[in-house]
Amino acid sequence: MKIQNVSTGVPSQFQIRQSSQEGSGKFLEDLKLKEKKDAQINSQDSFVHHLARTQSQFSGTIQERFEQMEKLNEETDWGALSDIEKVKLLTDRYRAAFDEFDLVMSGLYKPYLSSHMIIGEHYSREGMKYIGKGGIAPLQSKIEDCYREAYYGTCTDEELRAQIMNKYKGAHSMESKFLMIDEMRRCGLTKNGELDILESMKMQVFSQVENANKTALYGTNMSISQHPRFLDMYMSYAKGVGAGKGYAPNWTEIIEEAKNMLQSASDQPYYEHIIDGMDSFLEEVLKN
Repeated sequence: MKIQNVSTGVPSQFQIRQSSQEGSGKFLEDLKLKEKKDAQINSQDSFVHHLARTQSQFSGTIQERFEQMEKLNEETDWGALSDIEKVKLLTDRYRAAFDEFDLVMSGLYKPYLSSHMIIGEHYSREGMKYIGKGGIAPLQSKIEDCYREAYYGTCTDEELRAQIMNKYKGAHSMESKFLMIDEMRRCGLTKNGELDILESMKMQVFSQVENANKTALYGTNMSISQHPRFLDMYMSYAKGVGAGKGYAPNWTEIIEEAKNMLQSASDQPYYEHIIDGMDSFLEEVLKN
């Protein structure tokens, strides 16, 4: 994927060497501070980025909220609920407990944000325990159909797709579009190739962060993901705020990269249908 260089002009060799030494020194100093901080904080019991707390029956650390969730689920008569009610109840509880639950489900910040991975794994376990196959009250309908009707009622695929696209119209960050695609996935609405685009979207954000920090990394022999502020920077670009405020996703490059990744997988079935689906998505997202 070609990423436009954010710097202007061509620095001299002395400038490159001097700036890289300064950047490397600051980078290593930050890294030591981060290692010291990490030794003092248990990431499994706190939100890594001080996520906003919800005013609900859930409070405390992630682990404490899990315990509160488990108690509620144990006390619930799941067998007395319809499939739609089961899916909505479980989803609503996690949304009440964790403000960024929809981002957790999207996977945009996995595996970089450990709290998202922990929450996602807990949701999967509780879901399987109560409404999964072999659970206490397994769903008789597809979970996508239940989710769709629980939150959008009855409408055609075209109407629902337009409704979800319109929900994110005017929101141009990579995060908002990632959430849009994942909402379609949860409703069983994704077209051919759309889920194949997600990895390419994440790669473009990663590349933007890497490109913007080449000078600081010069001479350290470290990858951008080892930078002590990598996660902050990655989230800034994905959200289009702070250091990433001027970044807007290049959808043409994203689709081209997704096609290249797909083409390298020789055993991928229905290749042409998937390519058509990617082109259709590109047309939709540029229009909106």
